[in-house]
Order: sequence, then C-alpha cells, then structure tokens
Amino acid sequence: MMEDQSTKATAADGLDLDLDLEVSISDCSLIYPSSSSSSSFSSDSTFFLNRIDGALSFITLRTLHFFLPPDHHHRHRHHPDAVSARLRTALQRLLDHPAYRFLSGRLTTDPLTDRLEIDCNGAGVGFVQASSRLPLRRVPDFVSPNPSFTQLVADPAEAFDDDPLLLIQVTSFSCGGFVMGLAWSHALFDGAGVKIFLDNLASQAFDDGRPIPRLPCNDRTLLNPRSPPQVPFPHPELKRITGEEDDLIHSVFNLRTDYINATLTLSSGDIELLREQARRSSRTGRVTRFNVVAALVWRCKALSRDQTGSSDRDRESMLLYSVDIRSRLTPPLPENYCGNAVVYAYAAATCRELEEGPLGRIVDRVYEGLERMTDEYARSFIDWTEKHCRQGYADGELMISSWWRLGLEKVDYPWGRPSYSGPFVGGGVDVVLPTPEVDGGGGVNLCISATPKEMDKFRSLFRRHLI
Repeated sequence: MMEDQSTKATAADGLDLDLDLEVSISDCSLIYPSSSSSSSFSSDSTFFLNRIDGALSFITLRTLHFFLPPDHHHRHRHHPDAVSARLRTALQRLLDHPAYRFLSGRLTTDPLTDRLEIDCNGAGVGFVQASSRLPLRRVPDFVSPNPSFTQLVADPAEAFDDDPLLLIQVTSFSCGGFVMGLAWSHALFDGAGVKIFLDNLASQAFDDGRPIPRLPCNDRTLLNPRSPPQVPFPHPELKRITGEEDDLIHSVFNLRTDYINATLTLSSGDIELLREQARRSSRTGRVTRFNVVAALVWRCKALSRDQTGSSDRDRESMLLYSVDIRSRLTPPLPENYCGNAVVYAYAAATCRELEEGPLGRIVDRVYEGLERMTDEYARSFIDWTEKHCRQGYADGELMISSWWRLGLEKVDYPWGRPSYSGPFVGGGVDVVLPTPEVDGGGGVNLCISATPKEMDKFRSLFRRHLI
C-alpha cells in the first residue's frame, strides 16, 4: 500500500501544470431575465443578506466540471455547442423563476444599516463560450493547483464591467470533451447551496418541461443575530482586527508567495487503515472518515513547520474546519437552505501533544470541536460576527473546508454526469479543500501548500502513517 500511496502522492510532480491550454473566447455575454418577468424588477427591490453572507462576499468561488468526450452513439447530444445552448436556456428559466431572480442582481450596501444586500436590478449573469485546440487528455491533472485553469473559468470582475454575481463558462476541446466552469460570489451560496443550484440548473437543461426539483429556501433572516447580540462563549477561532500591521499575519487566507503545492491522495483503503489505527487509542470512538483525515493533515501541517527548540514544541496549533450548521440549530434550518450556513469549528493542541499523542487522541480533538457546535455555540458565533462586523477574520494555523461529500460529481445533466467536479484550487494558502477521487473510488484528494522544506517534512510524516 505504501508504494501505491507514494505514487499517488507524487502524481502531480513533474507535470507541466503551466501548459497553455490555448483557450480562445468566442462569446462573452450577459443573460437576462426574460421580458415577461422584467416587471418584477424595480429600483427598490432588494435581496436581504445576513452578516455571514456579507462577511464572505469578498470571496469568489470557482468550480470546474470536466466532461470527457462522448462515445459515437451520443455525439450529437453532447456537442459543446449544444451544451452551451442548453445551459443558456436553463439559466434563462432559472432567472425567470422568483426563487432565483436575485442571481441577476448586483451587490450594494444599505446606506442606513451599512449591511450588504443584493440590488435585484436584473442586470444579468455572465456566460462565456470558449474553445481549445487541444484534446482534453492533454490536461495533465484535474485536481492539482494549476495556473492554466484560470483559462477555464473567467473572473466575473474582469470579464464584465459591473461584476456579475454568477458566471458560467463552457470550454470545448478538440476531442469533443468540454469543461464547465462556474464562478459565483460567496454571498450567494455555500457549497451545499451551489449543489442545489446545479441540480436545478441541470433539470432546466432538459426539454421535457420538468419542474425545478429543489426549490431553494432564500430566507437569510433565519441566521440573523439575536437582539441584542449575545456572545457567551470565547471564540479563539475568530480574531478582531485592531489596526495593527500584523493583524492578518496568521490569517489562513493570506497568500504565501514562498509556498509550493502538492496534491496527496488517500485511497478508501488508506482511510480505513488510518481509522483502524485511530480506534486503538480514541476515547470517544467517533473515528469518522473526515475526523481521521482532518487529524492526519493537522498533525502533519503543525509538525512540518520549522521548529527551533523545545519552546516550539509547546506552541499551540489551532485547526479550523467548516461545519454545516443546517441540522445543528434548534429548530434546524430547512435542508434546502441555499445561503451560507457554514461556520468554523476549531481544535487546539500543542505541537508536543500532536507529536507524542496517538492518532486516536488527535481524532478526539477534532470530534470535540464538532460536538462544541451546538445551537447555542453557533448562535454565539453569529452574534460575534454581528458585534464585530467587517472587523474579524478566521484565526488559525490551518483550515479544512471539505468538498468531499457535496456530490457535485453526481449532478445529472442531459449530457450525463461529469467525470470530475471540484473547486478550482489556486494553492498558496493554509486552506485544504478535500475533494473526492477522480475515479470515484471513495478516496480523497488533498491539496497541500507549504514551503519546500516544510513540504518535504509533511510528505514524510504523511507517509509514515500508511506503512
């Protein structure tokens, strides 16, 4: 198993990730709600955003959905030009539905409350059609951070003057395969919300008049703070900006120019091996697949940092990880809530504890952070963001935001499911986005960023657990 893992772990090494995909854009346009629904837009029509939505509005998320060439029996249905036409129609249908009219709006600020909101002005969503002279097989790796992938999903702010909140790009390749790139303001959706959107988009790309299968719940007031805000818990996972120059030095979102990237893969068998190791020492018994992968990555990341002496072994390391609170609130949010319902849990330990403690005890720390995320704690987190709106950030050594179980690769389009779907990973930050294996084998891909020296140590620690 160690030999197989070593091969997977270094799969991206030596690949030409700077390959020019030779993408040329043939059309860059906006799709508007139809004239029959234009009367629903007026200058005073706005879409409410809560503080969590607003705090994430500076982030543009991107996903890439790879569709391999069709077989000769279905080539007419899968031609990228036909796909583009179907997607345009599907977008039009969604924009005409009351549940999705906010997508064609633009971010603005309420002058009275200083709260971000969406002006539902019907200004449109972006659509880009492009092509590459290369076959899709020339793309060396769908998963690893790849600068050339910027050609597969345009930046909305660069493609259009008024920065649409949503953009779709279809890039056809010479072999008949294509890539659908999606870019959206984080204010619109979290990962679960975009899965709902894609299910609905795919449904409207069919010609059989089927209804929208998962109408989104758009009531963002469900995550409003209490009045007055109450913060009964300490929140070490959050830090308030004080104006000091080094305020953001520990932010996991800081881009590090001295980092390199590597994509490591744990097969389903590897994960079961790790779970068996952890069960021997876990006191909680909650050795889930996510918990054990998060524990391993945390340990390797913390211990791979340059350490100069015993004082560094006593340094506290904090892991942050995103938790979907839809089912954790009382009462729970609707399953179809499409806004941002993700907050940060945390686990903390000294480097000495991470180095000397068994894997099961580190897994327990991760589980304890999840257990901490009750309705009361989540509401306290929300109220903290209200009290310090636009003056706080996530403070930790590493953040894990899992895309592993979202199921983006299971969306049923008229042209079939994608061969791979996942976030566009830029790398260079202390954020790990676990994604499913390309072949659907039940494993997980982990994009790691670190300095070259730290990366060597990370790899060594990572592999040691798989022997």
